[in-house]
Amino acid sequence: MNVTRETILTEISDIRLPQGGSLGQADIIRAISVDGDTVRFVLEVENAATAEALRPVEAEARARLEALPGIARVQIVMTAPAKPAP
Repeated sequence: MNVTRETILTEISDIRLPQGGSLGQADIIRAISVDGDTVRFVLEVENAATAEALRPVEAEARARLEALPGIARVQIVMTAPAKPAP
């Protein structure tokens, strides 16, 4: 199976978020790449508290993608904007 950006989005976009809605609706998925058997992407979240709340979402996304034929590793980074300096 040839895993593409579209394949990845299809697999994970319907994952439900704790605050309601889905991962696809939230528009927080960034920088998707497939390198051989490795999928990488970023979840851009509001802050550290949101990142912590999304740990189950991250785990589900990882499990779904690792279940795809030909995918051995999934690397997901959560990032939030830095606070402005005082």
